[in-house]
Amino acid sequence: MFERPKALFSRGISSLETYPATSFFILLVLLFGVIALGNFLRAPKTDEKAAQAEAKETYLFDTTEPRAFVTVPGKVKKESVVHIVALAPGVVSNILTSPGRSVLSGQTILTLTNDYQSGSAEIQKSIDRENARLTEELAKIDKRIFQLEEKRTKHDDELSDTEEDIELASLKKDRATRKSTLAQNALSVRLSNVSDAVFKPKTFATGTVESIAVKRGDFVAAGETLATISTPRGATTLEAFLDPKTARLFDTTREARVTLGNETLSLRPTYFSQSENEDGLFSVLFTLSEDMHNKIVTGEFLKVALPLKSEDEAMILLPIDAIFQDDSHASVLIEQEGKATAVTVTLGNLYGGFAEVSSGLNRGDQVILNRAVISGDRVSSVK
Repeated sequence: MFERPKALFSRGISSLETYPATSFFILLVLLFGVIALGNFLRAPKTDEKAAQAEAKETYLFDTTEPRAFVTVPGKVKKESVVHIVALAPGVVSNILTSPGRSVLSGQTILTLTNDYQSGSAEIQKSIDRENARLTEELAKIDKRIFQLEEKRTKHDDELSDTEEDIELASLKKDRATRKSTLAQNALSVRLSNVSDAVFKPKTFATGTVESIAVKRGDFVAAGETLATISTPRGATTLEAFLDPKTARLFDTTREARVTLGNETLSLRPTYFSQSENEDGLFSVLFTLSEDMHNKIVTGEFLKVALPLKSEDEAMILLPIDAIFQDDSHASVLIEQEGKATAVTVTLGNLYGGFAEVSSGLNRGDQVILNRAVISGDRVSSVK
């Protein structure tokens, strides 16, 4: 029974004695082979999901539309005369009252138009709706691009490499086209988003019309007085002062935010000066509704967040927390196809918590606000 194993063992010993160097080399190779096999069998399996870098959540700042605010103090006052001014340039289309007539709080005094009745305002509103549709499609395209790139990372064989490449190229081209369209329409969107309240000036205090300063067909500039209302009981107003630099960017077509205890109110200005006072400042006046009269005290100071606009289409106002700066340059991170990409920017003036960016960004870029993100990281947007 043991004759054959003994014979094989004897033959092995004889080979070792006859060819010692060759036998040693063969045994060494076998030893390393066993060690390598053991390491392979003991190595833990890599979790593909764990190996793949997890996307960092971040808030994104959309540069398509102005979103900047600067906070200033406003003083509560009592006014016996309230001036109603134009909040945007336009043409007087209709006058709804006359001097000597009584008016109620919230009553429309007159109406303005920005298109000489040509109907262009409706076209601009259509563009606004189209841009909303494009934004929704962009979100779907970004989601599909992310899915395809994730499949490629995991070597998913649902699609061939060629099919994936073709679809990805097509999606990225569609994405670039839609972003370009959104950027080109930025100015039209801004105009179409102007609320009807801008073109239908109201009085926020009950009183008597003292004068109407315009007539039908007149062109009026932003800030020009339209009517004067006398308020025997006195109107409660909030006055804030702006330096010339900030006044230049004050956006009268958007609502300001006033903090009143735990409450935040949205208000439009009823007056703002067109020239500096003796202190070199511009005045902005908000008329508060009568139901707020008992909630505040004359002489009290409230925080007013004033909306700012870009001075031109090339300039973007960006939160300073999104900007990285060193001795040589400033940069921001933008989201591109689900990843953080660093871009160099040129900075201008500061306005509270915002800074002017004169170059380096395009309208429609999504700027990353999470400072824990670095260039190359995968990111996902927090809504």
